[in-house]
Amino acid sequence: MTGQQAGFEFRRAAFSGPGSRKNGFTLLEIVVVMLIIGIMATFAMLSIGGRSSDDRLQAEASRLRKVMALAADESLFKGEQLGLLVETNGYRLLALGSGGWTPYTGGAALRPHPVPEPIVMTLTVEGRPTPLYDAQTQADPEDEADEPTSDGRLDLSGDDETSNGPAPQIMVLSSGEMTPFSLEFSVPDQPSRYRVEGDLMGRVKSGRADEGDEASGRP
Repeated sequence: MTGQQAGFEFRRAAFSGPGSRKNGFTLLEIVVVMLIIGIMATFAMLSIGGRSSDDRLQAEASRLRKVMALAADESLFKGEQLGLLVETNGYRLLALGSGGWTPYTGGAALRPHPVPEPIVMTLTVEGRPTPLYDAQTQADPEDEADEPTSDGRLDLSGDDETSNGPAPQIMVLSSGEMTPFSLEFSVPDQPSRYRVEGDLMGRVKSGRADEGDEASGRP
């Protein structure tokens, strides 16, 4: 027997001696390992879920900011009076015509947009909490909608009559003015909140509700 063969036989004897474990892992060890794997997977899923929710909120806020900035440009360049109707499950742009408020037929970016669950929207108009339009109950949240006056300026008095269709909560006028608003996106039981804000001068910005602005939609 060569020296190499003797060494191999010695190692095999050492691993197959009385103290070796021929039956593999015990049931207790397997249970402990499975428990550890389960705990690690749970923490990983919670981390991924929180990150995913934050990304979705940021994406929704960023999209609305761009939509409002684009709507302001469209209204200014085309001389149309537009408005944003925020619903319980999304939002859409409307245009004011002789027959009242009708869906705006602009480009693909300005089409009605559904906001997926479980994202929740909270709307504030001119510093006042404002309910969202519920299409199922046909409940118009604004009994007294803001209408443009004869000189094109935004009338904030609330004395005008509503149109036949649902009136938008947020006006976007060809004069460059906009109804001051704040729309917040959140997910129940998640700390992240993103907000989109517009002012009377038509400037729109978005960002985390507790960390300042992310970007400005218009200069």
